[in-house]
Amino acid sequence: MAMSKYADFDSGLKISLSPPGILQIQLDSPDGATLTEGMNEGLTEIWRVADRDEDVRCILVAEANGDSLAAQVASMSSRLLLTMRIASR
Repeated sequence: MAMSKYADFDSGLKISLSPPGILQIQLDSPDGATLTEGMNEGLTEIWRVADRDEDVRCILVAEANGDSLAAQVASMSSRLLLTMRIASR
């Protein structure tokens, strides 16, 4: 499995490909919460590259500290709802 096609992505995206075709993308942002511009651009492009990669069967996105993307989105959603509730008062 050649990883060279993923070598040029932003260094904040830790990318590995393991059998049986799991492409893991770990988000290693400077402050642990914010994507850099390069990481954002890389996440946009990596889907196109992975779609053409016959070795990739699924993609797993997680924060480098181990939190899943789903957990991060859930946390962000609850903070957003709280912010919206406060702003509407």
